[in-house]
Amino acid sequence: MSVHVSRLRLLLAAAMIAALGALLPSRVRAQISPGPLARAHAELEGATNCAKCHGIRREPMSNICLSCHKDVQWMLDQGRGLHAREARSAKKACASCHPDHAGLGFALIAWNEGSAARFDHARSGWPLEGKHAQARCERCHTAEFRVSPAASLSKRRAGAGWIGLEPTCTSCHREDDVHRNSLGAKCEGCHDARDWKHANTFDHARSSYPLTGKHTDVACDKCHLAARLAIKPNARGERIPLFKPVPFRECSSCHDDP
Repeated sequence: MSVHVSRLRLLLAAAMIAALGALLPSRVRAQISPGPLARAHAELEGATNCAKCHGIRREPMSNICLSCHKDVQWMLDQGRGLHAREARSAKKACASCHPDHAGLGFALIAWNEGSAARFDHARSGWPLEGKHAQARCERCHTAEFRVSPAASLSKRRAGAGWIGLEPTCTSCHREDDVHRNSLGAKCEGCHDARDWKHANTFDHARSSYPLTGKHTDVACDKCHLAARLAIKPNARGERIPLFKPVPFRECSSCHDDP
């Protein structure tokens, strides 16, 4: 009962403040609110809406933020991303990075580094290396690549977003699988971000057919684009090397009997 009474009192007080604020000059109204809300929260403008974010009980405001921003809560529950990593190292209030009453044009993020372009991506648990370090933020943070379950929980339905990307290669690199689903989804077993076209991390000695003798000098395409493999061209008419399955048990799999 006391909770309902407190809520009623708060709503009545908020209504009185709103009515009074309408009659007061702007300089006095500024004493009631710290400033206009950012555009993303503009619908919460007005003294009667204060309780929606600031609550009516002595509850941490961050809890109320998470009740609305369910995508961030999902990331925290999964222990993933910047919010989860920084929550483990230091208990921070949402407002320490997302102060709101900063004006309509404020983008709701106070970047520690000064801007999104200067953000230390390693803080998110995904350090940018190789070609990734040269990519612009908006090249990856687009609606197209926001395929994580967190994206479906986000209030942001269109455009770019910092939450919603997945760390798997194929979540962003969606070109047709040149390996025809024969090598699995762990692209990093052969490739890295330095040069996607070459298998910098692949070691033939770890395969079922370690190269020895003259075989170590043979160019990859000599075996993996051999005519005997009868590789069908892709949609662009290109013959893509076949790495698996390639017959190798018998010498005659590759060499004609003289």
